[in-house]
Amino acid sequence: MATPQQPPNDSWLQDSYNSSEDSIDYPIVNTDLLVNVPLDFIRDTFNHTDLPELFTNFEAALQGLEFSYEADAEKFDDESLQVEIGLLYGLLHARFVTTDQGLAKLRRMFLAGKFGVCPREGCKDCPLLPIGASNVPGVSPLGGYCVYCKDVYLPLSHDVSKGELVDGSFYGSSFPQVFLSRYPKLESKLIASLDATTSSDSPTYYKDIDTKLSRENMHLFGFKINWRLVE
Repeated sequence: MATPQQPPNDSWLQDSYNSSEDSIDYPIVNTDLLVNVPLDFIRDTFNHTDLPELFTNFEAALQGLEFSYEADAEKFDDESLQVEIGLLYGLLHARFVTTDQGLAKLRRMFLAGKFGVCPREGCKDCPLLPIGASNVPGVSPLGGYCVYCKDVYLPLSHDVSKGELVDGSFYGSSFPQVFLSRYPKLESKLIASLDATTSSDSPTYYKDIDTKLSRENMHLFGFKINWRLVE
C-alpha cells in the first residue's frame, strides 16, 4: 500500500501551516483534524442558534466548554457532561469553519494535505476537503471530498485515531461548497497543477460512496440556503 503523498509544491500552493497554531489539543476533542475555535465565538449567543435542543443541559455544557479553555477538561467527574462538552465544541466548530477566519485556517490545512489525498490513481494525489455525510451528530464519521473527481470517501482515514473518531457533523455536509465558494479560483488552479503532474500509486482503504455535492442541499450555520432569495 502506497503512502499518501503531499499535494504538488507549486509556488501558488505555498502557504504557511503551523499545526500547533491551527489544530486543537484540548482533552475534550483530542485531534489535529479540527481547528481552534476562539472563545469569543464560543460565547456569542448567535452561534448557539438551534443547538440547546440537542443537549440535556446546554448551559452546563457551555459553561464546561468555557472552563476547559482555562483548565484541564479531564477534571470533570461527570462523563456524560464531558461528552456533551465535546459535542458542543464540535457543532460550534462546524459553524466557525464557515467564517472567514475559519476558512483561512482550513485553506492552510487543505493545501498542506492535512486531510489526506484522493485514493483514485487518476486524481494524482489531489488533497481532500473534510465533509460529513450528515449534519446530525452520531450519523457518520468524517469523510473527504475530492475536488478532482467530485466524489466523497468515508471514512476520511483508515487510522482509527483520526478520521473515524471525528464526527462528520463537526464539519457538516456543506463545508466543501462553502469553502470552494469562498476560494473560487483555488479549484481550477489545483486541478491544472495536478494535470501537469504524473499519477502515482494510491491507497485503497477509502470507501467510495455515491454522493455528489449539490447546492440544493447546502446549509450554512445549520440553515438550508434559499437560493431564490440569494439570487
